Amino acid sequence: MKKTELLFEALGKDKITIFAYGSLLDEKSAGRTISQETIQTYQPAIVFGYSRTFDRQVGTKQTRRGMLNLFESDGLVNGVVFQVGKKELVSLLEREKGYDLVPLVAILWEGARVEPFIAYAFIASVHPRGEKQYTNSQIQPAPAYARLCRAAASRWGQSFEKLWIDTTYLSDRKTPYAHWLERAEKNLRS
Repeated sequence: MKKTELLFEALGKDKITIFAYGSLLDEKSAGRTISQETIQTYQPAIVFGYSRTFDRQVGTKQTRRGMLNLFESDGLVNGVVFQVGKKELVSLLEREKGYDLVPLVAILWEGARVEPFIAYAFIASVHPRGEKQYTNSQIQPAPAYARLCRAAASRWGQSFEKLWIDTTYLSDRKTPYAHWLERAEKNLRS
């Protein structure tokens, strides 16, 4: 039996809730992996006990850049939740190589459901997987990717975008993403 089937069997459900916090926020990017019907069910949400960082390493040794990841903290992170069945979960697992599927405690951003629920997020471990290291604490965000994710967060309004920026850090997990944004904007003006 495949791992995805075991997961659904263990949960006793035919769908699981996914929490997306990076490129899956962007409808076009997500549409390469999940259906438009699923994307239309996106709901803004918050998870607790995590912060967002650009430490998921991509690129070659000369062009390494950071994509988003989550790490345990006393913080909270905003994103969107949506439900997927087995087929879409398999597609997401293929897309999100190097990430583990981790259960988190979430609530909806606003609205009727204020009680906590479990959502699963893709999180890359700081520990190597065999010969492969998926995170790096000394890389900068991939600029086009960072712009895409921020723009997707802005879709949910100014307060959502502000929280998204305020809860995101560079790969050292200390430097606020807002500092990188200021430098990037300054460089564009120069």
